[in-house]
Amino acid sequence: MQIKRVILSTDNNNFYYQFWSIVARQWSSWGIIPTLCVVSDDKIEEIDESIGDVYYIKPDKNHPIAQQSQISRFFLAASFPEDVCILSDIDMIPLSQKYFVDGIKNFS
Repeated sequence: MQIKRVILSTDNNNFYYQFWSIVARQWSSWGIIPTLCVVSDDKIEEIDESIGDVYYIKPDKNHPIAQQSQISRFFLAASFPEDVCILSDIDMIPLSQKYFVDGIKNFS
């Protein structure tokens, strides 16, 4: 088995989306496509769309935006039924290729 895509999410809080460039580059260096779901009414110019796939969804004003950001990862992963996806928090920097990549390569 090989992870093809990592699904991350954020809202328009720069405390979180500032991690995108660091985290996306690390996942990419292992051959995994970083995929970001942004829950925001507006495009965020600081998010570099050249280092991974970026999707925007409009927030629902009736629910907490942090919860929407978390749940959006599940829905976005469902958009890639042929890919092995992993979901992760955007502020969790992946450090071990051995853990994420090598740890599952022998599973079918």
